[in-house]
Amino acid sequence: MTISPYQTVYVYSSAILWVSYGAAIATALLSVCSGIVSTSALEASYTTKFSTILRMSHGVQLSAPLPLEEAGGEDPTPESVNRLEVRFPKKEHVYEALPSD
Repeated sequence: MTISPYQTVYVYSSAILWVSYGAAIATALLSVCSGIVSTSALEASYTTKFSTILRMSHGVQLSAPLPLEEAGGEDPTPESVNRLEVRFPKKEHVYEALPSD
């Protein structure tokens, strides 16, 4: 009985690797550039913290009025927003507020 060991052989084409890596690098650079342009155009940065999403949401009842300059959701979160109490409407009240066709 003859036993033949199999060896893994890789064959790389440098042209294909340059194209695929180049596309990945170009996509990453475009994403970073688009983020920089967006942040500088808005003159603010945003996160996915609960307070940011809360300030941008509609139909939420807050314990105190939210001043317009603090309602944009920019970072850092103002201290007055950190102390607010939040009440979410019940499901049936949300549907009553939606316009009907």
